[in-house]
Amino acid sequence: MPRKKKNVPPKPRTHLTLDDRIAIEKGLDHHKSISEIARELGKDRSTISREIQRNCTIKEQKGVLCEYYWNCKKNDLCPRKCGPRKHCSRCKTIKCSNTCPDYKKSADRCTRRKETEVCNGCPCLKDPIYCFFTQRIYRAVKADNASSERSLAARGGFNLTGEQFARIDKIVSPLLQKGLSPYAILSKHKDLGISIQTLYRLVECGELSAGNLDLRNQVKRKPRKGLKTRKMRNEVVSKLKEGRKFSNFKEYMATNSVPVVQMDTVLGLQAEKPCLLTLHLPSVHLQLALILEEHTSTCVVHALDVLEVTLGTELFESVFPVILTDNGTEFTDITGMERSFLIPDHQRTKIFFCDPNRSDQKGACENNHRFIRYVIPKGTSLIPYSQEDINLMMNHINSYPRKELYGKTPLQAARILLPEDVFVLLGLEEIPHDELFLKPALLWKGKEQNSISQS
Repeated sequence: MPRKKKNVPPKPRTHLTLDDRIAIEKGLDHHKSISEIARELGKDRSTISREIQRNCTIKEQKGVLCEYYWNCKKNDLCPRKCGPRKHCSRCKTIKCSNTCPDYKKSADRCTRRKETEVCNGCPCLKDPIYCFFTQRIYRAVKADNASSERSLAARGGFNLTGEQFARIDKIVSPLLQKGLSPYAILSKHKDLGISIQTLYRLVECGELSAGNLDLRNQVKRKPRKGLKTRKMRNEVVSKLKEGRKFSNFKEYMATNSVPVVQMDTVLGLQAEKPCLLTLHLPSVHLQLALILEEHTSTCVVHALDVLEVTLGTELFESVFPVILTDNGTEFTDITGMERSFLIPDHQRTKIFFCDPNRSDQKGACENNHRFIRYVIPKGTSLIPYSQEDINLMMNHINSYPRKELYGKTPLQAARILLPEDVFVLLGLEEIPHDELFLKPALLWKGKEQNSISQS
């Protein structure tokens, strides 16, 4: 094996910093040679030479310089007769090339420039009127900015071939137009070989058929207004809610390790009665939705009774042992929600309530409602939809990969914790990833198929 060299100095950094460029500018202003500047900075001479050639500022000058310009003393080329003290070569109103018979064009190269080929330190910079050559000036700040822009341009673009572009567009664009996020797409199509940031840049640069409008959160949101704490007027806490507040919920969960289910409602048109009752399992992000004929406590109790009859009391207790909900009027019948429909004088679940105006205490359920709004936007009537339509929508939502589950879907995570009977009895089915659709057309297609089959 070759021996390691001892006392070898570290390799000097090759990239120049702003401080290095300032030192180069000062050296040029003081007429130092490239070798002297390189020796002071500890760099190679070629590094300094290339830096000056690449990043100097070029300023074109108008006019042509005469070979006798610096020693010219003529003062009688125009009828103005300015006198012997003012030479015509210094006059701004005449051109020597047109009026002087002794005019001789000088060489294109300025004789004052040295090996650096820049004009730093030249006296003509103070009075550029008398300079007719193209000026090349080195300025540290401009050179540093030019170098940074060149580096960014070199790293820009996409390191993809035409075939890779076509394949990514074929797979990604239809899924984006169906409402899937870039994370959900790449969680199942890792073989594309691109990151989430690259996919966002491809969409933003217009390289794909799908555009920014197909990304749900790409549109800039309005800034949030200041949170205002408001007090409820004439708030009367029911005696049945005593011992079921959020503080009691935390005390209960501290001593009982049971799963928690968050319950809420999703409204359709305000002038109509139907709404959705949602039950969300935060541990696996699984959510169920049941249609209620009216937004009342009686319909909520009836929906829970139907759910108990479908699953059985024992299975219902294991899946919904504790339910956390808000203080809506539809959840006022606490006794009806807690008592068992199949077994008299038996408690099937335990109900707790969030604090008033604190929907964030069951934020997982509220956050998951955004998927429902992808398919059923606010202000949409729920009358045309049946429970089968809602089940289809929830199957698509529960088959959507989640970042919190490391790319798994809620149904895949729920199969680890819940019995298989729950999926069979409630009709929970996994939708293939490429068939996911989270837009209103999902239920419109179902309606069109039903109307065609009936006709």
